[in-house]
Amino acid sequence: MLYLIEFAVYGFQFDCRINTNSEEEFARFLDDLIDLVRSRKLIVGGGGAPDDFSMFVCSGHRYDSATEEVREAITGWLSNQGQVPEITVGEPVDANYFI
Repeated sequence: MLYLIEFAVYGFQFDCRINTNSEEEFARFLDDLIDLVRSRKLIVGGGGAPDDFSMFVCSGHRYDSATEEVREAITGWLSNQGQVPEITVGEPVDANYFI
């Protein structure tokens, strides 16, 4: 088995609801989120619709994990978005074995 114990890579998932009035507003939200992800050299997977949006966040560096600082930054950014009334941020999990 690869990427275990000291080689484990951790990431986290967030789920939220986004109140948007138009597809353009939702697209702007996504563009801003992508800018944040890129600025922190992260990778994400997921998506959805405004009423049910999820992403899994990992470090963009091969053997690095998403740190608690990254988790707090994403949580803070989402919390500061006026159109995001509900956010759930999961605990760090092993990204290679996350189901």
